[in-house]
Amino acid sequence: IAGALDALSIAAFVCDRSGQVLARSPLTETLLSGQGPLRLRDQRLTTRSPSDAERLTRAMAAAASGRSPPMSGLLLSSGGGAPPVLLEMALLPAQAHGFSLQARVLVVARMGRPDAGTIAALLQSAFAVTGAEAQIGAALLEGRSPEQIAAARNATLNTVRTQIKTLYAKLGVQSRSEFWALLRSMT
Repeated sequence: IAGALDALSIAAFVCDRSGQVLARSPLTETLLSGQGPLRLRDQRLTTRSPSDAERLTRAMAAAASGRSPPMSGLLLSSGGGAPPVLLEMALLPAQAHGFSLQARVLVVARMGRPDAGTIAALLQSAFAVTGAEAQIGAALLEGRSPEQIAAARNATLNTVRTQIKTLYAKLGVQSRSEFWALLRSMT
C-alpha cells in the first residue's frame, strides 16, 4: 500500500487500532516535523495537542472496529495560522494471504481549508446530522445567510430556519456564534 500512496503523492499512514504506524508514505514527514500537527510517540500516531490526540485515538478505534462510516474524518488545527489538516480514516480490508487478524486503518492526511462538501461530510460523520442539515451547516460556515441558503436550495426560509434549529440542537449549540465557534475549532 505504501508504494501505491508514494506513486500518488499522498500523505498517508497505515495503523493498527491503537495507532501504531505499520507503514507510511514519505509525504508524512512534513506533517510529523517541527510545527506539523502530528507526532509519532513510541511508533504510535498522535498529535501535538492532547485534546486532538484523544479525538484521533477514538476516531482510529472507531474506524478499526467498523463503527464509523466507511470514510470518516477528523480536522486538526495546524496552529500558527497554517491551514488545518484533514485526516480521513478507513478500515482496510483483511488480507486473504495475511496471518494477522488485527484491523488496519488507512489514515490519509489532506492539508488546506476543507471545501463545503468535506465540511458537510464531517458534520454527518461527527454529529449524525442529515445530509440537508450538513449542507446547510457548511453553507453557514461559508458565511451565507439563511435567506441565501433558502434561495440556493429552492426551499422556503421557514424550512431552512427549522433545519438550522435542528442542526444546532444536534450539535448542542444555541446560537450561530456558538455554531461558528464549534466548527471553527474543528477547521
